Amino acid sequence: MNKTQKPIVMITCYDALTAKIAEDAGADYLLVGDSGGTNVLGYENVNEVKLDDIFFLTKSVKRANTKCKIIADIPYEIVYEKPDEIVSASKKLLDCGADMVKLEIEGDRIEMLKKLSVNKIPVCTHIGYTPQTPNLKAQSQGKTIERAKELVKFAKDSQKFGAQMIVLELIPSNLAEYITQTLDITTIGIGAGRHCGGQVQVWCDIAGFSPRIYKHSKSFADAKVALLSAFTNYVSQVKSGEFPDESNASVVSEDIIEELKKG
Repeated sequence: MNKTQKPIVMITCYDALTAKIAEDAGADYLLVGDSGGTNVLGYENVNEVKLDDIFFLTKSVKRANTKCKIIADIPYEIVYEKPDEIVSASKKLLDCGADMVKLEIEGDRIEMLKKLSVNKIPVCTHIGYTPQTPNLKAQSQGKTIERAKELVKFAKDSQKFGAQMIVLELIPSNLAEYITQTLDITTIGIGAGRHCGGQVQVWCDIAGFSPRIYKHSKSFADAKVALLSAFTNYVSQVKSGEFPDESNASVVSEDIIEELKKG
């Protein structure tokens, strides 16, 4: 699809409500990202997300979805703290409804990809800015020749060792285009320009729920303002006595009330 057909559209979502909306909108893939930790679970950092959290979110997305393919993040807990469990954890994610798992492969984690491939687990790799990497700033990656070469090697190794898809995050557009042209597997960009095989965005970012509009994203609607207006009007009308009125409830026969009063 990255060379001959229309671009793939992927939306990161975390629950049945947004999964159904994304499906109805025509998305191809749903990504259950560890960003759900900060966006919906209240964590301060994505690295606080546990495998059980991803299980819960993946099951929720799966219940509402019948058309889109689902990709689930392998969280920091497994990649950094329990690497020996990566195969069993990934199999459990597939059991929860994922069609593929996503693995950040910066550093020495190509070996993890090899393990997953040997066990016939579909994998989408992730390079460039990788949010799980400790102390890595959220900035464009690949602006030096050394880093560019490293990213190209990660991309080629992803394909060589079995990845079916690769996310390119915060990689300069022309470098992402070069990587895309170099590979046979599909590239999915986020802040990597228009020349990738598809795009992924977090629903909170494109719907106006994030604290600001990031360079890699765009506000396609200000749904937060609409939701805040609905909540504010609800609170106001309950406090004022305007809601609910008689039309918002049913009544029984007054005869029943009279009988009740008699005891």
